[in-house]
Amino acid sequence: MRITRLELQHFRCFESLVLDNLGDRVILAGPNGSGKSSVLEAIAILKEFIATYTSDDALRAISMRSFAGRTPVPAWPEGLPSPIMAGKQSATLTMQLSLNDAELSLTPGALDQAPSVSLRMERNGEITLLSAPPHVARLFQHFDPQSGAGVIDYIHPQRAIGRIRVNSLNLDELSIVRQRQERIELFAGSQRFTVVKQYIVAQQLEFTSGEPNRSFPLLKGAILSVLRSQGAHRLSATGL
Repeated sequence: MRITRLELQHFRCFESLVLDNLGDRVILAGPNGSGKSSVLEAIAILKEFIATYTSDDALRAISMRSFAGRTPVPAWPEGLPSPIMAGKQSATLTMQLSLNDAELSLTPGALDQAPSVSLRMERNGEITLLSAPPHVARLFQHFDPQSGAGVIDYIHPQRAIGRIRVNSLNLDELSIVRQRQERIELFAGSQRFTVVKQYIVAQQLEFTSGEPNRSFPLLKGAILSVLRSQGAHRLSATGL
């Protein structure tokens, strides 16, 4: 699964953003506040409001709105700041995909190899799915990296880690599929848009002093070490 086009209207800091003809690997670069994380968050919102990797999802328990001729989805979770640009009443997110052979084999009968998904967010919290092909929704529920199907896994950037005590150090398991699945399940509900790095720290690192200024440098070094040992040379915009 490859994202070939992303279009945002009135989302976060973007009046209008179009990223087109995207390649196999995309690097987001820019100063703080330029919208790098907003681009990643838009992708995560599109994915999670169309389908999730878990069947027990807190968002699905939120009251549903009905839209004539549209697919109803839960309202934006209460307590989370609206991502709609200030002064605007709605935002529109659209993403076009390119599916590989493995993904098409998981969705028998699907003929569209370049589907698009789209939703509109209202200031009052209502969300309307403008385009959500069933075969894309099935893929968005399929979490099995070994099958060749793409996985959308977004870790929200966190720039400050509070005082914590943790229990163990296990660098070999920082980025394996099992712990990724655990994070997906733990943050599958309304917590999906909150910080996940504190969870990683709490599970992996131990500090007798509990000093927060010591935790992030070691966490950063541990993650970079594991990623590089597995052949990764390009990192995503997660504050690392």
